[in-house]
Amino acid sequence: MTALLAGFIAACSGPRLPDAPPPLPAPPRSSGISHALLREAVAEINRGNLPRAESLLLRAQRLDPRNPWVYLSLAQLHHRQGNPAAAATTAERGLLYCDKKTCDALREYLP
Repeated sequence: MTALLAGFIAACSGPRLPDAPPPLPAPPRSSGISHALLREAVAEINRGNLPRAESLLLRAQRLDPRNPWVYLSLAQLHHRQGNPAAAATTAERGLLYCDKKTCDALREYLP
């Protein structure tokens, strides 16, 4: 009976969502419009406003295509959107521009 009840509860609870990653840390302080966009995008990701964050990150990427924090933030965004393939692709590209700290964080999104 207990197993039947546990199965019923599991079936009614719907699909299990992936564990939410920890909040993304704010990128290091720097000047420039791309860094301001990046900091705002990270705040939007942490608030759960993913469409706004994506818009900000794509704009930051156009302005500063070699910034590893942009790729890290985009990988986080794709992961939260439930798209691990896009997160991995973005992380791989970010590995071209990263330092030790961002490289380690980017590798977390690789399969």
